[in-house]
Amino acid sequence: MGFLDSHSYTAVTTLANRTIELSPLDSDDACMEMDLPELLEAIRLQRNSLEPGPVEVARAIRKKLKYGSFKEQFNALKLLELLVANGGPELNQLYNDSKLLDRLKYTIVTRPEVSGVDPRIRKRATQLAVGWRNEHARTGNAGGLFSLASSASVARAVKPKRKVPDFMNDEADETPFEEVYETPENDSDDSSQSRRHGSSRGASRLVSSLTNRELDKKYRIPQINYEKETPRIYQTIAEANVLSTTLTNTLKTLEPDELSIHSAKANRDFDNCRAIRRKILRYLQLVNKEELLGALLKCNDDLVRSLQLYEEMAEPRDGGETDSLADYETINSERRESSVAPATGTSQSYRSEINEFDPFSDHNEVSVPAEWK
Repeated sequence: MGFLDSHSYTAVTTLANRTIELSPLDSDDACMEMDLPELLEAIRLQRNSLEPGPVEVARAIRKKLKYGSFKEQFNALKLLELLVANGGPELNQLYNDSKLLDRLKYTIVTRPEVSGVDPRIRKRATQLAVGWRNEHARTGNAGGLFSLASSASVARAVKPKRKVPDFMNDEADETPFEEVYETPENDSDDSSQSRRHGSSRGASRLVSSLTNRELDKKYRIPQINYEKETPRIYQTIAEANVLSTTLTNTLKTLEPDELSIHSAKANRDFDNCRAIRRKILRYLQLVNKEELLGALLKCNDDLVRSLQLYEEMAEPRDGGETDSLADYETINSERRESSVAPATGTSQSYRSEINEFDPFSDHNEVSVPAEWK
């Protein structure tokens, strides 16, 4: 028993701490499995009414999750996984320990930059929660660790839902600008001659032979004052490029399981891109200069790509917000892949550099040294 508190500190805590601290991080569960029978026996024998064995081991694991190093936090999750798999009904107090559940839920739900938890620990805890839910769904176990995944999902689901608007059908901005009109009297001699020549072939043939500019003049369609609007067009294009890049970067910083519609910053950037695109669409309706038209078309394409990325990330990756959390790979597999990949890439790159036509490569080494006379 502790000297200054009422918490138990028996063989249960000693064995749990030893297993968590001494088990290698990169190994499988074999080391822990060797110590597991002794720990389970100590838990069974600890019958303190204030803090029985299951409660004591829950406290030991929670302390390591809260204050331990990365290795201790990861091993604490591994030990908890083994206890859930092998403990049976006798460890119900462990499965339903409120403080341990709160710590696990905080690890899963809170963003790493806020909680200070390593993202890999958060990923592993989420994976375990989903696994417990799926494994024990058929057994009828309710509450505690077996409903941890559901309770974490509820915490995310309470965020306000936002339906992605149909931005592809946005109407062009109707902000008025200075208009100029061209009249038929300003036509060049060549244009007048072509129209007079076409008039002899009938009115229908005449209309079809007119260019867009000539039709605008004939029906007095308003034109942009390019002298004043060109600087504004380029300024709008530059602003649109910045906004589309900002939206894309914001989406890239979201957590793997975070939807774009749940991010306040992503929502603001999305709305800004829609607003600036409506201005781009207005210019596209009226501009006929090729140098401006090409820049406007490219700008519109960039905005559409960013908006479409927001729409794609508004849906769970696999169609279900909770189930998508089960697709994470384990840390051990990531470590094994990272340790193998560099060696493979190095050998391939070395082989690719061998060139039989290179006189200085090892492939063309001369066995007998040349003699100079």
